[in-house]
Amino acid sequence: LGTSDIANNLTTTTTGKVLDATQGKALNDSITNKHKVTSVQVTTSGWTSDTTSQSGSTLYKKSISLSHVYVDSPSVDIGAASGSVLPTAAQQTAYDLLQYVTVDGATMYLYGSDIPTDAYYINVEGAD
Repeated sequence: LGTSDIANNLTTTTTGKVLDATQGKALNDSITNKHKVTSVQVTTSGWTSDTTSQSGSTLYKKSISLSHVYVDSPSVDIGAASGSVLPTAAQQTAYDLLQYVTVDGATMYLYGSDIPTDAYYINVEGAD
């Protein structure tokens, strides 16, 4: 077996090639991280008016940078601050303003019917 017969990527489809061992870790990380949950704080600043929303109405938009996104559509739900068990009523009210979320590369965009008056946390599954 020569080095030209070793594929060190996850895209080669040539028959007879073997996969380099480093790609085993890449595959494992990809599978494992799909279910990784990251807590992200959503602050009250940085929201802008957006007239090109999916709903057709004017919404408010906020971008949040993520380090890595492991799935096409990370799921998002309300979280609690570190050390807390449940979100506060104010956090729940702020989260309820959230209409939908999109992801483009490593940037997550939140769209809300209004700008929240309280910061809150969201749990993002499939990203960090």
